[in-house]
Amino acid sequence: SRRNRHVLAMKQERVLTLKDAMHFLKGAALNLGFSEFAGLCAAGELAASTGSGQVDIAAVRASYRNTLMEFEAHRVARLVA
Repeated sequence: SRRNRHVLAMKQERVLTLKDAMHFLKGAALNLGFSEFAGLCAAGELAASTGSGQVDIAAVRASYRNTLMEFEAHRVARLVA
């Protein structure tokens, strides 16, 4: 039916958006040397691109927070030194 096609199109759009977000974050993380975070983003990008939808957003967010805290700690240490 028309409604089902619309819902399917919305789901596909959301998956593409998630894939694009994971791809962007992966690239940024790699540029900054954040390999653990980049790895999670790469896994998320792959999951989103295959449509499995099993992106562990909680793990990505936790890794982001940990990476940010580590980055800030190193930045402050350089300023104090």
